[in-house]
Amino acid sequence: LFGVGLANTIVLAKQEDSLDRRDALLNELRLLPSTFAGDGAVRQSLAGGLFNTLIQTKLEGALERRDALFDELRHLAAAYPHDPAVRELLAKGLFNMVVYARQEGAPERRDMLLAGLRQLAAAFPDDAAVRRQLAMGLSSAILQVKEEEALERRNMLFDELRQLAVAYPNDAAVRERLAKGLCNVMLHARQEEDQDRVRKLLDALMQLA
Repeated sequence: LFGVGLANTIVLAKQEDSLDRRDALLNELRLLPSTFAGDGAVRQSLAGGLFNTLIQTKLEGALERRDALFDELRHLAAAYPHDPAVRELLAKGLFNMVVYARQEGAPERRDMLLAGLRQLAAAFPDDAAVRRQLAMGLSSAILQVKEEEALERRNMLFDELRQLAVAYPNDAAVRERLAKGLCNVMLHARQEEDQDRVRKLLDALMQLA
């Protein structure tokens, strides 16, 4: 409970613009796993604190600090690979970093982070939370590579999203991302005046419904 309280206080400190206090609380939270090494709730609180602060530092424009926090979150997940709560926060962190790379015009970094999401999903194929973040990452990357006019790459990413949905037909979150991907790629096909592809994508969307 102490760890959860610290994590909540970190969020409140940010809301009050007490950044020094937030950082001091995060440092205090970092000390807990060494004292309570077997406590999953403590690990989850630290992972949550790192994830929330990562988002905050992006908003503050402190990108080096953001990257350092992400690396710390990744190391925590590597140290406890079978902790699903920490793993989910890492997957969310990876997705956020994919989006940030898109916003910052860094396609190579985006592709590296997306590869990290793929590896995490492959290592834990039964983890629906990780799979959802992968589907979201693929959907985001599809939009970006279209903006880069990398149409072959866009089609490969869309096929990957479709294959993920086929592999997990009962996963509603993945299915939802596929539906959005179909709509986006269908819009692209209209812009490219590829009416045959528009019809095929529309048929696929109707089958999904």
